[in-house]
Amino acid sequence: MAFASATAQKIGKYLGYPADNSSQGAIAAALAAIEGMTDTTYSDDAIATIEDYLTTLDTLAAAILTETQTEGSTLVSELRREYRRHCALVAVATGLQSWSDTTGATQT
Repeated sequence: MAFASATAQKIGKYLGYPADNSSQGAIAAALAAIEGMTDTTYSDDAIATIEDYLTTLDTLAAAILTETQTEGSTLVSELRREYRRHCALVAVATGLQSWSDTTGATQT
């Protein structure tokens, strides 16, 4: 199984990596390592999990945008917390060493 929607650019955007060749190469190498695992069941499960995390991040990003434009919304902080949690899950699942959350704080 190969990644369907997970690209180096998309993961880089969510994890706060710069759009340079070095960062994109590091992310692409992490994805290739997952796809190249000898245990295909484990690899397929890892790919499916990462794809699910990215789908959730897409949904959370849209919800944050909507809620920030809604007068009196109290959901933004909770949505951002979930967004940061899913960024961390993607970083851990891909084996990347650092990421930035929506507040710009670098995590390692």
